[in-house]
Parts: sequence; structure tokens; C-alpha cells
Amino acid sequence: MINYKIMNIEPNDPVISIIASIGEPTQVVEQISNPEINPPISKMQFKLICVSKCKAFALEFAEANRAQKFTRVSEEFLISCEAALKSHIQSRIKSHPSKGKTLN
Repeated sequence: MINYKIMNIEPNDPVISIIASIGEPTQVVEQISNPEINPPISKMQFKLICVSKCKAFALEFAEANRAQKFTRVSEEFLISCEAALKSHIQSRIKSHPSKGKTLN
């Protein structure tokens, strides 16, 4: 079992010391926190769906059709909505006839 303890870290400290203890021996691992090497994790950028309208519709539909009251929508739910819409558009285009200029 590995126990990690973060010690003596200031908010602007460039070096993070992590002590990993495996049984008796103690190893100290130092990692330079460089924004270029370790970019910050950002929120998902959605290209096809409007997040606010998707959340509003999901919560409104859940309120009308489910006994439990939902108050939040997770990012995973929105990612699956984006993927489902993308898949639906792709299948519609693949099943469209090869004539004409307009996608129906």
C-alpha cells in the first residue's frame, strides 16, 4: 500500500515534495510544477450542444418524469449527450442518398 503525503507546500512554491512510503524504505519524489509541462485541467469544450439549454431540458424532463428531484447535471452526462448527437448526425449523413445538395 502506498501512502502519499504532501509536505511543506506554499501556494506559489515551484517544487512539490511527495513522500511515497512503501513499507520501511522512504523515497522522496520531487516534481517541478511547470504549467508548460503539466497544463491545468480545463472543462470540456462542447462544439455541438448548448450546455445551458441541455441542462435546463434534462432537469425539466426529469422533474416531469421522475419521482426523485434532480438539481444538477454532470459533465459526463453532457459528454454523452454530445457524443449521442454527433453519432446521430453521422448516421443520418451516411444514410442520406447521394443525390441533391441539401441534407434532409
